[in-house]
Amino acid sequence: MAKTKRISEIDSLKGLLIILVIIGHTKEIHEHFRILYSWIYTFHMPIFFILAGLFYKPGIGIKEYYKKIAYNYLRPYFITAFICIIAGSIYNHFTHHHFIESLTSLLFNSLYVTSYRWTLGPIWFLWSLFWALTTFHLISSKIHNSPTKLFITLSLFTLSVASLVIYMPLSLQSGLSAVVYVYIGAWAKNYKDEIKNICSYLPFVCVIIFLWVYTTLRMEVHISDTLYPHGLTSVFCTSVISLFIISHAKLLECKFLTYIGKHTLLILCIHQILNHVGGYNPPLNIMTANSFSLLIIECTYNTIITLALAFIFERIRSKWPLIHLENHK
Repeated sequence: MAKTKRISEIDSLKGLLIILVIIGHTKEIHEHFRILYSWIYTFHMPIFFILAGLFYKPGIGIKEYYKKIAYNYLRPYFITAFICIIAGSIYNHFTHHHFIESLTSLLFNSLYVTSYRWTLGPIWFLWSLFWALTTFHLISSKIHNSPTKLFITLSLFTLSVASLVIYMPLSLQSGLSAVVYVYIGAWAKNYKDEIKNICSYLPFVCVIIFLWVYTTLRMEVHISDTLYPHGLTSVFCTSVISLFIISHAKLLECKFLTYIGKHTLLILCIHQILNHVGGYNPPLNIMTANSFSLLIIECTYNTIITLALAFIFERIRSKWPLIHLENHK
């Protein structure tokens, strides 16, 4: 299979998004900067799923496609989960926890990946993307009628959000709810020039700003927990904001972000591991700093250590391709 050509502006956008993922998981932003936290969540994860739809390639057999997606996303998940389970159990053992108890808990967490009670952290995205893409591919390969495809997609979204009373394992619900974003990305591919033109109009920019402020203040959309405070209204607002950002991705293009964007899966997995072994505790006595200073220090430290480890790992893995990095056409 020929290697697809990467698009540097999309890689730059992904580079920025993965940095925002790291920032969005910092302790300080959760506790003292909820508005900034909500703002980040209005677009950073929706864009990842929309991009998956934007670069979706039809015409591949279902079995072949499932194998490809499993290799791309489930393989890094299992490798990362294994490292987290072992490293996390050892870490907990040396911080006055029982090794067996920690091991059992983390094994259970690896099944649920994310929810309000159990969590294995950021790699919920890998299972969710697997379910979203494979479900969308199944629908697309069997049904070519767009209204019917849209109806099924929206039905899956409604059912996945409504069924939160019973949390399904392996991020199944978040994956099914994210199918609607994949659909939007696949739809936008056919109208990308029109969307870009519309997004350049000043009145539309004003509408975007209004939606952005409204969504930031009134909604906290979390795809990982299938939390959509206003249902399809939440999806609509976050989708319009996300498409606006994608249409202006050229403005973000730079070599630094492009390099980061090429390795988003690797960075995500390292971010996950660091979360589980306590690697995000700045070795500084900063208790007297104010909240904003703490936020800057924490975000800078977390980002630098994650990107540095990703860079080192990428340099030494040339003969052992542990994490498959996706390509963009």
